[in-house]
Amino acid sequence: GFNGKLHPCRRYWRVDFCPAENRDKKSWMEELDSILRESVRSHLVSDVPFGAFLSGGVDSSAIVAYMAEILKEPVRTFSIGFEEQDFSEIGQAELVAKRWKTRHYTRIVRPDALRILPELVKHYGEPFGDSSSLPTYYVCQLGREQVPMVLSGDGGDEAFAGYDNYGFWMEWSFKNHTPKWKEMLYPVAHLLRPKRYPLRFFGARTWLNFISPIPLSLRYELWREEYRSFLMPYPDGFETEFSNSRRYGAINKVQYMDLNTYLPYDILTKVDVASMMHGLEVRTPLVDVRVVEFAATIPESLNMSKDENGQWEGKLLLKKVMERYYPRDFLHRPKKGFGIPLQKWFAPGGLLREKLRERLRGIGSTLDELFNPAVIDRLIADVNVYALWMLLFLEEWLRQNKGKSFK
Repeated sequence: GFNGKLHPCRRYWRVDFCPAENRDKKSWMEELDSILRESVRSHLVSDVPFGAFLSGGVDSSAIVAYMAEILKEPVRTFSIGFEEQDFSEIGQAELVAKRWKTRHYTRIVRPDALRILPELVKHYGEPFGDSSSLPTYYVCQLGREQVPMVLSGDGGDEAFAGYDNYGFWMEWSFKNHTPKWKEMLYPVAHLLRPKRYPLRFFGARTWLNFISPIPLSLRYELWREEYRSFLMPYPDGFETEFSNSRRYGAINKVQYMDLNTYLPYDILTKVDVASMMHGLEVRTPLVDVRVVEFAATIPESLNMSKDENGQWEGKLLLKKVMERYYPRDFLHRPKKGFGIPLQKWFAPGGLLREKLRERLRGIGSTLDELFNPAVIDRLIADVNVYALWMLLFLEEWLRQNKGKSFK
């Protein structure tokens, strides 16, 4: 009974992948369609007007399609773009907006957007490594100017196998039919390109090294010698999750890991903080328990296979359902993440190059006592955007918290 004492947190639910093989494709499509529509409908229960984030990708385009069918008034949609064309999906978002006659709002993010870094750091309250927190801040700001609540397509990549690196696991999953020569050559491939060919019997450390933008070896180099002994190869809990994932097939394994680590620790945290900064509520119909439990029964081959060019393509069942609403070439195009053009902004001659150098290597930088300056110089020269963004965020976080104790 309740006695006023705090009880430890207990896990009450865990996704379990058990692909069901005994159904035809048409019935898979019909059920996915009805489950998605129902999830969007239930997330639209509210007293306040709604909008939707619209990146132009498959997930947000699917959410907007269902919203447009369910709601009587036009959907309000919000997009972020960049002047750098190869990063901007404004064109695709506009196609969707036009198709559903939405009230569409767009904001262009330029390099001076980095002036909000101190505010971002303050609200995240910890060193947060994902640079897409920046465009997320701006799309939330844009949305809140019109509505108090939006739906987003987060979780679609994890549920329906949409990430580019998933094909790799399909390629190198060791099933019974793996030719003996391939199995014997694999350790050699691992030695030559460890990131591309991780060891077959690996644990959380190898997994993390594969997905991490900064390999452990670089992290060791980066920290000053006296701090290296404190480096953890992976955060708590990763080993447990990795053991739990071993019984699944190649794609389900990485979906399981992403649903249990990347989605809660990065994606949902990012959106939650950025939206709360603006007093905007974001709802995520693709993270609904019924959607995820259904997705966990979809056979891997229905979600992912090779296209005519021999490239792996994911999210196939969802795309098939979406062919009711959108042209094939709109759905079957290379995936773009929700990123920002840091490569251009941080490159020699880029608009943020000098600001970057000043913050990471200038007088008064808070990074001096922790990191090896020669390695930071090398990262700047190589334009290693992942590492540079993390250092930039960390520098500002240390600056704001100088003198505080973190025991």
